[in-house]
Amino acid sequence: DELLNAKFTQAELDKIKKKMLSQIANRADNPDELASSIRDVIDYGKNHPYGEIESKQSIDSITLQQCENYYKTYFHPNVAYLAIVGDIKLKEAKKLTEKYFSEWQKAEVPIRNYSIPKAPDSNRVFVVNKLGAVQSVVDVTYPIHLQPNDSDALAAKVMNAILGGSASGRLFLDLREKHAFTYGAYSSLKNDQLVGSFTAFAKVRNAVTDSAITQILVEMKKLRDEKVSDKELQSVKNYMTGVFAIGLENPQTIANYAINIEKYKLPKDYYINYVKNVNAVTVDDIYKAAQKYLTPQHANILVVGNKDEVSPKL
Repeated sequence: DELLNAKFTQAELDKIKKKMLSQIANRADNPDELASSIRDVIDYGKNHPYGEIESKQSIDSITLQQCENYYKTYFHPNVAYLAIVGDIKLKEAKKLTEKYFSEWQKAEVPIRNYSIPKAPDSNRVFVVNKLGAVQSVVDVTYPIHLQPNDSDALAAKVMNAILGGSASGRLFLDLREKHAFTYGAYSSLKNDQLVGSFTAFAKVRNAVTDSAITQILVEMKKLRDEKVSDKELQSVKNYMTGVFAIGLENPQTIANYAINIEKYKLPKDYYINYVKNVNAVTVDDIYKAAQKYLTPQHANILVVGNKDEVSPKL
């Protein structure tokens, strides 16, 4: 009933806008949130949908009519996915779906085209001044062109796990265990139908902000230049397949996997063969993925911290 007969009220909208405005106000005092929003603008550009930042002006400008128009324009079954996970047979699921969704009408949904952001030609440094901060939030980040169904998407995922996917990743071992710069350092590599992203990140003391950035770039370059050992690769594979197995205990995860197959045009047996395909990733595959997706000389370096203390060395 909510999907087919959505009702929008001004009271609901006002309540949501008030909550969002409160979150925006708090963002100025939260270095992590500041870094996250500004990172998107830097990577994608403020005129790209991925680079939009919510502001007081943008929230205030939203009207009830806009909400209703958006619902009427985009909420249709021909652009929707339905996944059902549970103790139920396909025949029964079809019967229930037809009973409750048969009145949902198809419609033409607009398709937008956007420019594809690119990594910078050379490293760029951005500093957001957080007066009185005793530590810096550091991001080394840039957009990447990696879609979920690309042939090297899995190798890229394993490569990132080696670099900074967990507490056994190279960034963690370098910045925390070796140098004691931080409590933790990690990286993420996101694929996307339009444009993905790479980010290496940590929170470090002011005095070692520049040193931490240097070590992040060093580890990125090292993974590009030197092939990993079979032992290190196998250790990461064991970790990834273990996490995957645990995730299968959650019905929501299984539903997401089913939708991913349809949404991203993955092979029907993608998740059935996931463990086998992870184990098939080779040292050479990691080397090629690092060469392609790690660009320590073409990165946006973002620091949210005390400008007077960190800028000179940066």
